[in-house]
Amino acid sequence: MTTFKTHIVAMKTLLHPLFAAVLLLYSYQSSIAQTVFTKQDNPTKLQANYVLEQAKTFLPNCGFSSAYIHASDLKELMNVKNCVGIRFYVAMADPKQRFADVIAVAVKDNGQEIGDFLERKYHLAKPLDAHFPDEFEKLNLSSAKKYVFNLRDGVLGIKPYAVFLGLESISNLLKTENATGIRIYSSGYNVDGTELRTMSFGAVKYEGKVVSDAGGDYLQSALPCPVDCGGDPYILWNR
Repeated sequence: MTTFKTHIVAMKTLLHPLFAAVLLLYSYQSSIAQTVFTKQDNPTKLQANYVLEQAKTFLPNCGFSSAYIHASDLKELMNVKNCVGIRFYVAMADPKQRFADVIAVAVKDNGQEIGDFLERKYHLAKPLDAHFPDEFEKLNLSSAKKYVFNLRDGVLGIKPYAVFLGLESISNLLKTENATGIRIYSSGYNVDGTELRTMSFGAVKYEGKVVSDAGGDYLQSALPCPVDCGGDPYILWNR
């Protein structure tokens, strides 16, 4: 009996610090999950000519230079209940294609992606590098995940990434006179000397198969993912 009690005491002594360590780790991870998503986007304003030059530079690392999303498609996502902004992924519908696509999805205030009931909530826009602006597709979760992995496993071999832009920022761009939608440029965001892949957004007019700037500054997202991801379970490449 004494030996049995001795073993119990020894186990308690051993397990106590382990249990405390597990609790500490869980608390730390929970803290990260709660703080990694920021809906206050505070984008950087950039001039169109600078954004264009950036896109040429970042094309090899981002997979595309620009894409176009019509205002009506953006508003469909923005009008989803509890939407605080839109997450934009870089993906590839076909792993053999030369340029990457852009997928847009509404997110709520904890970074979780949302859509209306039974809606195909992921909106894919083809890159302007090789396609007309009106080439567009709606996807379900399964297809969106596949397209994100196609980016990594396809001919480009680019690690997936995404960025966030808030409702107010998008709304202000769409209010620009003559704007029919938004052009998205690949871009770079510097944080403490490290260059992160991001995107810049500007109001544009689409007419006669041509996209032209509608005026005003471009907004560069300061919330790229990896970094600001809303918690790993919410990101397509971790689902």
